[in-house]
Amino acid sequence: MLFKPMDKMEFKAYRDEAIALFQTELVKADLMHGFKAKAQARRQFKRAKKLSGTLPMHIIVGEKRVGHVWFGFNPTADGYIYDIHIIEAHRQKGFAKQALMLVEEKLRKSGVEKIGLHVFGHNKQAQKLYETLGYRPTSVQMQKKLDFRHL
Repeated sequence: MLFKPMDKMEFKAYRDEAIALFQTELVKADLMHGFKAKAQARRQFKRAKKLSGTLPMHIIVGEKRVGHVWFGFNPTADGYIYDIHIIEAHRQKGFAKQALMLVEEKLRKSGVEKIGLHVFGHNKQAQKLYETLGYRPTSVQMQKKLDFRHL
């Protein structure tokens, strides 16, 4: 497995897809909807690009692109994984775990002592993977939807 930098055209396509996916996750998590979710997704992407000091990379196995990963730096953690995504056809083959371990190796060589990441509460599969690699929750944000029909 290796990481290959995206060129400018690939990054533009990635950016558009990443913003749309993050918007979908915000809606799925019931955090916000519609134009607010899209605007928040754009803000988060812009912030991540500024903070990371890096750009996303393709995850390559053999000759195939199996996904992408974006890691770099963040003020609240030495290293930070901004995004990791394995293409549907390549899931359940251990590529995400391999990629995360390679990220750790690369960041460790840069002198990084800890890595942070964000995962939505509804993404139990990702949480389980991160826990098997030694990640642990550092804070949990919760919400409750109020029912106004009983007023």
